[in-house]
Amino acid sequence: MPYIYLSDRQISILIDSGASDSIISPKIAELYPKDMFLEPFEVTACKQSYRENRNLKISLLKELGIKYDFKMRVLNWHNDFDALIGTKDLKKLNALIDYENKTITLQNLNI
Repeated sequence: MPYIYLSDRQISILIDSGASDSIISPKIAELYPKDMFLEPFEVTACKQSYRENRNLKISLLKELGIKYDFKMRVLNWHNDFDALIGTKDLKKLNALIDYENKTITLQNLNI
């Protein structure tokens, strides 16, 4: 799976076209308390459902020149990644996924 590492903020972000929502860990989300808001949601993964209500609106990839506010579900979901960009946001970013060459293009960024 492709991922991005933001060294300035020390955030590892998984790109997952199989996930619908974008997710961010509570430890990162809590660094941005002014951008958090409450909205109930449910996420299902591997036959397990999670119900939460914390969300974060964040310009996650601004250091890479991508001007887009991600609506991220705040959820403790992975030990190795701090965030996940899902299909809803990939579509809004007009992501180009090239399975043959194993690349993803998000605006001006090739992964």
